[in-house]
Parts: sequence; structure tokens; C-alpha cells
Amino acid sequence: MKGNSVQEVSAALGIPKDTLRYYDKLGLVSPRRGENKYRRYTDRDMLDLQYVEILKYADFSLVQIRQFFNYMRCLASAGDCDNIQKMFERKKANYIQRIKTYKAMLGLVERILETKNKIKSPLDIGIADDFVTNIFKGIERGRHEK
Repeated sequence: MKGNSVQEVSAALGIPKDTLRYYDKLGLVSPRRGENKYRRYTDRDMLDLQYVEILKYADFSLVQIRQFFNYMRCLASAGDCDNIQKMFERKKANYIQRIKTYKAMLGLVERILETKNKIKSPLDIGIADDFVTNIFKGIERGRHEK
């Protein structure tokens, strides 16, 4: 049987072997097994693992990732599809808020770098206070919208 072994996939994608086995146990990515009962990962399995890692990086839980796979493979019920779509809409709104916050944080860092040489006393640090207050308000808004 063709395909990549757990060790090969782990090396290629940088995912620990125990994590690959765990994903299989959860049914996220379940590779076929050869005659020797060893897991053999197809190219599709490898791509699915990349989806898992990207979605984890994007703060999706493993349960949400399973829902995503069910949704994408048309395995979810109509009600589940509605819930999954709403989950994606919430994630999108959260990402938009985070982008705004990160842009404001970038502005703060740039302002600090620009003014670093201009600071003569601790009172001059107040230059960044308004930025910090606005960033904090944005973060708080994002927390309450979840």
C-alpha cells in the first residue's frame, strides 16, 4: 500500500507522531492502514493535516475542526450546517476585531520607536497613553462580542 508513514508525515509537516495518532483517534484525519496495520497517509490526509494545523493556529478547537470537516464534506445535518456557518461568522468578526487591534498595536509600537529618542523624562511617556487606552478598549469590545 502506498502512502506515507507516521514518521514520514511527522518529519514532513513537523507534527509530533503522538499528535498524528491522537488526530486519528479523534477521527480528524484517519489514514488507511496497510496489511501490517501501520498508518499510511495519502496526499489528501497530508492536506487535511495542514488544515488542522492552520485551524488550530486560528484558535479553532478540535471539536470545531471536526465540525469544519463535516461541513466541507457535506456530512453535517442542515441544522449543524447553520451552526457551523454561524461559528464561522463569529470567527470572522473576531478576526476583524483582532486585525483592528493589531493595527492599533502596530501604531503604538511605531509611535514608541519614533519617539524613543525624543523622550527626555518619564512624563514624556504619556505620548503613548491614548494609544494604549484605545487598544485596551478595542480588546475589551472584542471580548464582550464573543
